[in-house]
Amino acid sequence: MTVALIVALFRNADQRWVFAFGGAVLAFVTVIATTALLVRLRRKADLPRVGRRGVLDAQRDVALATKSLPKNLNILTTQMKRVGDLAVKARTRMEEINRSGGDIEKLHREASSISRRIARCAAVMRLHGAAVQVDMDLLIRGYGEWLEWAVKIQQAEHCHVISVSLRTIVAAIDSAIPGIASFRDGTDSLRSVSSDMDLAGSDLREAVDGILNKLHATKAFCDVSLERTNPA
Repeated sequence: MTVALIVALFRNADQRWVFAFGGAVLAFVTVIATTALLVRLRRKADLPRVGRRGVLDAQRDVALATKSLPKNLNILTTQMKRVGDLAVKARTRMEEINRSGGDIEKLHREASSISRRIARCAAVMRLHGAAVQVDMDLLIRGYGEWLEWAVKIQQAEHCHVISVSLRTIVAAIDSAIPGIASFRDGTDSLRSVSSDMDLAGSDLREAVDGILNKLHATKAFCDVSLERTNPA
């Protein structure tokens, strides 16, 4: 029964104290605080002067994000496919073990082996998922500042360019979200197989949730910005 349950799980798979010492300590603290303030002021004085951001800075953000996003998204897609392949492999191997007698130790070792590989995929997804979130933040800042400039000076041509770009982004996000969410929910069912698989699945969900949250935030930004792309 236990073996059959485990196999079924894989088949269905688609975390001051504060002390006072009198005037001497107070004087010492005062000296330290004064020194720290002077150091901060000196560092601030040494910082290079930076002008206010302009439309070219905004457009550069967009260009940088647009160049970086495809690479990171392709890596994420590859890792998601790899996790799916591992789940299929695990199911097949579990069924083979079950047919040959259902040795629970073999089943547990197989689950542990697969979970380590999934954990490695999750680590790669977390790394490149964070990069995707940085890229999305650049897009939001870039398009946001570019749009502010275009609306302010009534640049209809720029508003049109931004509108077309944002609509393309929205369409891509709308297409991607269901598949990513389905992947997350499908792999979540693996977590009930073993403690190792639960940890790997938790890491995987954390990585995917971060990506989904940023996609939703980017879509919300695009939806609001599209309402402003026709300057009065």
